Amino acid sequence: LIPRLQAELVRAREGATRSEQHAATLMNKREQAREQFGEYQRLQADIERLKNEGRVLASRLNLLEHNRDGARCPLCNNELGTEGWRRLIQAYQTQIEEKRQQYRTGEASFDRAYEAHRGLELEVKQLEEQLNRERREVQARTSTLERQLQEAQEAASELAETRAQLALVQQELALGSYAQDTRRQLQELDTRIAALEYSPGAHQAVRKDMESCLPFV
Repeated sequence: LIPRLQAELVRAREGATRSEQHAATLMNKREQAREQFGEYQRLQADIERLKNEGRVLASRLNLLEHNRDGARCPLCNNELGTEGWRRLIQAYQTQIEEKRQQYRTGEASFDRAYEAHRGLELEVKQLEEQLNRERREVQARTSTLERQLQEAQEAASELAETRAQLALVQQELALGSYAQDTRRQLQELDTRIAALEYSPGAHQAVRKDMESCLPFV
């Protein structure tokens, strides 16, 4: 029993080691989630910036389109003239299209970053639940095995002591029983002596029988 409990306790403690490995994996996933959240925030800020820049360009373009005659540059306030007006209109339109393309690209990246962040958050949550469950199970199993092993060791020690006491008692009983048999034989011989009429030959035979029993008293 004790070797089996010791082996099971070793396996249970190995389970604790695996739990710590899972804890390291969890920490790594948390770090990835933090980094992904940072990327998500950066892309969100880029999208907001592109929106604002697009609004500014659209406002300037609208202003130029409604003020063709005598139009002035929105930046330097110089009079543009017809050709300058056309070039600026085209420049704004090009910039607006570029911003739109950047916005679409950024929005797609933002969506991917958002989904990746959500996936990592879910994975972190699942790992946390798994790790907490494993730790509870390992702790409970280890505590149970340690208690059972201690009880088994105490029982084995008590059993060994009891067996030693039993062997001693059995030895004492065996010796005591042998001595009683010997004494009974002596008593029987004494009775025979008393019962016999005195005869040197008969007495000598009985005495020999008695002497043969004396070494065992």
